Amino acid sequence: MTTQTTWHIHMPIDYLLRLSDRRLMETLSHPDGAQGARAELRQMLAAGKTNLVAGPCDNQHPDGSCAGHPGKEQ
Repeated sequence: MTTQTTWHIHMPIDYLLRLSDRRLMETLSHPDGAQGARAELRQMLAAGKTNLVAGPCDNQHPDGSCAGHPGKEQ
């Protein structure tokens, strides 16, 4: 039997901050647009996060990346 693990994709926050406003908004969405997204990303960096995980993830490493989600044994 093996257990499959699923992972959420994550992106480095410093990479996201280097994107143009247009590219940033093509990559993610934020109700306050690019300025709001950049402000939130900077807050995450200040809190020690270096990665933004895609989607809801309840198992993250301290850097913000997904730590994996074990599936059922097969």
